[in-house]
Amino acid sequence: MPALKWPTANTQKPPGVAVEGGNSTLELPLLSPYGAKSRWIDVYSTSNTSAAFSITTDKWVVASSSTGTIKAPGDTADQRVSFSINWGSAPSGKSNSKIKVTAGATVVTVSLPLDNSQVAPGFSGFVESDRAISIEPEHYTSATSSSTASYGIIPNYGRTLSGVTLFPVTIGTQTPPSSPKLTYNIFTFTSTTASITVHLAPTLNYDSDPLTYYISVDDAAPTKAQYVPVTQLGTLPNTWTDSTRNAGCQYTTKHTIKSGAHVLNLWAGGPGVVFQKIVVDLGGVRKSYLGPPESSRV
Repeated sequence: MPALKWPTANTQKPPGVAVEGGNSTLELPLLSPYGAKSRWIDVYSTSNTSAAFSITTDKWVVASSSTGTIKAPGDTADQRVSFSINWGSAPSGKSNSKIKVTAGATVVTVSLPLDNSQVAPGFSGFVESDRAISIEPEHYTSATSSSTASYGIIPNYGRTLSGVTLFPVTIGTQTPPSSPKLTYNIFTFTSTTASITVHLAPTLNYDSDPLTYYISVDDAAPTKAQYVPVTQLGTLPNTWTDSTRNAGCQYTTKHTIKSGAHVLNLWAGGPGVVFQKIVVDLGGVRKSYLGPPESSRV
């Protein structure tokens, strides 16, 4: 084969711009006071030459760098620029900032959606950001016990932080509202029918009562979630392969939620139920292996 070499310099192509999340429409994921602290873009070379660029945006958007030079070929053929927000200066509520990247006569405009909404005074709990709330179950607001059972934390168990389950393991089936309960204070800015997905440990039904949990929002009647299907003796449920492959299973229920403060209630139906994560999808959850990182708490 011929020796490798850099191609002849091409000065006709301006730098390219890629955004966090890979959105082809050049729109960054939303920023809010309760979510990610910053977003980023990459300015990269599309030719075998050097090029300077500059960045302008609204005064409340703080860029890690407003100018730069990319040099190709080599390790400086791209440059990452991060953007954070001065929330005290940003418009209230929802808005959209424009980030302009200029390289010569070429101008690329990147959209940065913002939501500068604030929780009600005195609220304490998890806050929606980018139309989602993610909770590690051990971070409950309260946990009630009964005369025979109580919740315990299994450190480092599961796919993220820990597992939460009922002890002792010899207790029988539990039924709300008298059974031990976990509660989580949440604050939403979006009014919608939310999909609440509970991530649980992989397991099988081990006696005549199928494994279940119960869930509700505020004073609504608890919804029973039978997340392990019943099968004939000697056969496995159709969820078993995926739950063992992923070291966890998921089950989703629907709940009507209006903007404001709420209490999410969760009951385990027995000691074999191990909670690993709770995700409230208000329309913004993206597909991922572990689910969204835990939301901010105030």
